[in-house]
Amino acid sequence: HTAAITKEGKVVCWGGNELGQCTVPSSLDRVISISCGSSHSAVVTRAGRVVCWGQNKNGRGSVPADLENVIAVSCGVYHTAALTQAGKVRCWGDNSSSQCTVPATLENVVAISCGGWHTAAVTNGGTVVCWGNNDEDQSLPPSTLRNVISISCGGYHTAALTAEGKVVCWGRNGDGQCSVPENLE
Repeated sequence: HTAAITKEGKVVCWGGNELGQCTVPSSLDRVISISCGSSHSAVVTRAGRVVCWGQNKNGRGSVPADLENVIAVSCGVYHTAALTQAGKVRCWGDNSSSQCTVPATLENVVAISCGGWHTAAVTNGGTVVCWGNNDEDQSLPPSTLRNVISISCGGYHTAALTAEGKVVCWGRNGDGQCSVPENLE
């Protein structure tokens, strides 16, 4: 399924809805961030609150009651992560690959992304921290990776954008998903 935020802050979803992942709560508005999991959706409202809908198996849609001041959200296959204004990450849902076990020393986070069964974060120093499943080295960023400003995870791979405009990918490359074109600028 796919979801979008209108300029008025409303959510529009389309695609598969067999588990309610496209059934947007009617009272939802003033949305600033959105993410789709395999069968659930999550948003952040302008008030810093997370709202989830769709399948709640493994608790992926059960937002922690004390979670507030959220600025971004990301959905994995069976888990969800939120980034707070204070630069902290909170995860909930399936933790079978430790994808919800946020490293205790992780702080000053500026970006997050959930993959299938792993989670990644970027700190304000441009460092990438990954945790969870690592079957395809998707949670093992290159040791030379620096100055990251954005991160995005796929099922078994991770991609980062550096301040210099370079894209770096790691993890499964069976379909070329980590083979960054040489002329990409």
